[in-house]
Amino acid sequence: MKTEPPTNTFIEPLVEELKVAWNGFDLKSYKSPDVPVLVRLALLCVGCDIPASRKLCDFLGYSATMGCNKCMKAFIGGIGEKNYGGFNVSEWNLRNNSSHRKLVQKVMKAKTKGSREELERKYGIRYSVLLELHYFDPVRMTILDPMHNLFLGSAKHMLKIWNATKILRDEHLGMIQEKIELIQCPSDVGKLPQKFSSSFGSFTAYQWKNWTILFSVFALKDVLKLDDLECWRAFVLACKNLCTRTMKKSNVKLAQKLLLSFCERFEKLYGEDRVTPNMHMHAHLDQCINDFGPIYSFFLLVVQF
Repeated sequence: MKTEPPTNTFIEPLVEELKVAWNGFDLKSYKSPDVPVLVRLALLCVGCDIPASRKLCDFLGYSATMGCNKCMKAFIGGIGEKNYGGFNVSEWNLRNNSSHRKLVQKVMKAKTKGSREELERKYGIRYSVLLELHYFDPVRMTILDPMHNLFLGSAKHMLKIWNATKILRDEHLGMIQEKIELIQCPSDVGKLPQKFSSSFGSFTAYQWKNWTILFSVFALKDVLKLDDLECWRAFVLACKNLCTRTMKKSNVKLAQKLLLSFCERFEKLYGEDRVTPNMHMHAHLDQCINDFGPIYSFFLLVVQF
């Protein structure tokens, strides 16, 4: 059985270069070729999907009991049976850079492999060579990508749930297709595939975004029961508030309130066993927006919104 080599092995050369870049180097400009300019570079953030970001920054994956890289909420249950439900955010103990580095030091001082692994499971962390960058904050600078979190995450998951629970039947999918075909899209808005019922499983993130914000509420009205539709509407309104090029703090707060409402409604309607790690991470998306600005600042897919 092949195992992946340690991530630190690959990024250690990069970290050494970043250390040099932080101290600065002279760079001549065409405007002043005789007077070099001191240039400094820094790693601003790490952007990738959840599994990759956990490996790169050496947090444990979401299948671990302490599987969140933003807070210390425990996900109870065995492998494949974790409970990601519960959205009383005020009770969550948030991680921060200072305590994270102290815990990593505690892990590194363990005298045996067994005791080190026990501490890693207890705190949900491992050592990352990125910590050699004194300015790097692994909690705040490991971003939560909206593309994976919202559109390839919960939007896609909802249709799977509706299909699995027979909330959406074949005749409903036909009704949805008919409604979608009635919508006249501007030329700068990509249309959904012609056969919605057979193609939604392979939607791109851009198509999931269009489905969520532009088509879904109209297409699902009179198809879903009211409780299911209102749960989904909360998610749609949150995405609509988040997918703007400029954003006020009041929009962030409203979107966060709507996302938490969606998660709580989802858990009540469909059960805590269907709550996903992405839904837990919805509660932390506002932190990334407050740090890095509107989602276009750290969205991993270049698309036109």
